[in-house]
Amino acid sequence: AELQIDMNMKFDFDKICEAGKTLQPLAGPGYVGLKNLGNSCYVNSVVQVLCSLPEVKARYQERAQEIFEKAPVGRAAEDLSTQMAKLAVALLTDRYVQPVKEGEEN
Repeated sequence: AELQIDMNMKFDFDKICEAGKTLQPLAGPGYVGLKNLGNSCYVNSVVQVLCSLPEVKARYQERAQEIFEKAPVGRAAEDLSTQMAKLAVALLTDRYVQPVKEGEEN
């Protein structure tokens, strides 16, 4: 354990970070994230990875309109397929993307 602590203390984290670089803000389909509320970052990261899978994209984002049309009337909030389709559309399309203005950070 001491050897590992020593290695971590000497590790140059700037090698894997963008330290000192000017980053270009990105916006658009596939660059949408979720806001973290407390410890929700753990769930958010899993949801974002799931939505990046081609199978999930094909099932929920590409068939979203069909899912919305077949959603149970008055019970869409309880329907998992409807909620997953809404989430996939939000994360994988530009429906909720606001353009990044020059000099503005997200």
